[in-house]
Amino acid sequence: MYKRQERYSIDCDLTEADGYVFTRGGGSELDATERVLRDVGAEVERTRLPGAQSAPEALRLPGQYAIDPLKFALGLPRDYAAYSRSPALSLDFKARKVRFRHGSVTADVVVSATRYPFSDEKGGYAMKLRPSMAFSMAVSERLTDGLVLEDREDGLSLRPYSGGTIICGADCRTGRATKPDRYERIEREVRGLYGGITPTHRWCAEDCMTFDGMPMVGKYAEDTDNVFVATGFNKWGMANSVAAAGAIADMAEGKPSPLPVFDPARHIRGALGATIVNALNNMLGLIHGLMPVLRGTESIARGEARVARSRKGVCGVYRDLDGRLHYAPARCPHMGCRLSWDPSAMTWDCPCHGSRFDVDGNPV
Repeated sequence: MYKRQERYSIDCDLTEADGYVFTRGGGSELDATERVLRDVGAEVERTRLPGAQSAPEALRLPGQYAIDPLKFALGLPRDYAAYSRSPALSLDFKARKVRFRHGSVTADVVVSATRYPFSDEKGGYAMKLRPSMAFSMAVSERLTDGLVLEDREDGLSLRPYSGGTIICGADCRTGRATKPDRYERIEREVRGLYGGITPTHRWCAEDCMTFDGMPMVGKYAEDTDNVFVATGFNKWGMANSVAAAGAIADMAEGKPSPLPVFDPARHIRGALGATIVNALNNMLGLIHGLMPVLRGTESIARGEARVARSRKGVCGVYRDLDGRLHYAPARCPHMGCRLSWDPSAMTWDCPCHGSRFDVDGNPV
């Protein structure tokens, strides 16, 4: 990323900053992380998290970089045509043809970079990936000058920006955020570390997680020549997407992948348990989608939602603060899993493969 910024002279607010990995538990929890970082040749220093009131133990990694990702993307050379609002409906792997609502495109090389691979025909990604949500907010206070990451999957991450600090956390599997406390939890944890904060914006994002923490970048399947996939960025999208783009560009020219560890067909050691849990979750979602629904909409309070039997059939029903009812599908159109209501994001989410819909059933 740094080389591309330098090569194309992109003004993306590139700054060098220290990175910190911290824990709120005992310092021994950082030992394994420190060993791995040292094994791969990273410069690591044991320290305390600067600026935090409780000063938890942390690892300092100097020489990291922060950028504005939108400015970086817009600054890349664009010798191509880009089309928005053109959702792909199907992919013919042999002909390398992508079908849209009003036509199709045939290409020498096709790359599926749709977060979750949208074609189930090949690759088995429904078994190899799980969707995960992260909740974010911006606060007006500048809490840190570094890039901060807590050493647990659902922990906090912080980075400064021109208007203050961006904070992420409270990760969970998509479709499982059923309590309206995700943002409150982030605020509580940040206040415990840094003191008072003033939130200015809130939003959530979704990514695909792999069972070994490494992305899946390469051929969509063993027999898909010149059809590639990039997915499973594990919430490290800015760095992993740039690495994926370079690897796929090489493979499209007939070169071997420079990142064989990202091969989607790789065997992931020790992933049997996680794979079984993921498969059971998907199976339960399908079964739940077939179960009858008897409750009506009468007892749905304002600001609440649930799957209910309504005048439009079985739907996901949300009653807004003015008392109006909004209807969404009760089952995901992908494979039929029962959708669940996320009160923090105010969306209907599929716990199987991560599709999300607003209160009126529009895809998010």
